[in-house]
Amino acid sequence: MTAADDAMVARLALHGADQKFGDEFAGLDDVEDCIQAFEEMSARIARGEWSEKRSSDGLAGTSLLARALVAVTGKTIEEVKTRLGALDAKTKAAMAKQPKIAQAIAEIKAARDAKKPAKDGIDPNEALNSFLS
Repeated sequence: MTAADDAMVARLALHGADQKFGDEFAGLDDVEDCIQAFEEMSARIARGEWSEKRSSDGLAGTSLLARALVAVTGKTIEEVKTRLGALDAKTKAAMAKQPKIAQAIAEIKAARDAKKPAKDGIDPNEALNSFLS
């Protein structure tokens, strides 16, 4: 192989990795979810599991569940992620519905959403204040 061939193989490999991780991030809106997906994908690749897919459990916000569990249990994020990794999707979904966890998730979402700029450019607080004054 020539140096040009080596460069092309490297480009193709990087394209494949970019596509693989891009597929893993599809449907995720939260940066923490993307980080978790990256970590899980990296671990699967390290184990030689290229064709395994991320489980689509309807709970895209697994990082929200992890953060809620940290808030409710006082455990570290590393401990929570490790324990969550051993659970199936149905158990995670059920846990997210537990009232204390659901409340913590709602609070985390509210705090996160309050930091996001409005997509339509309208500040909801300013809109409400116009009625209060």
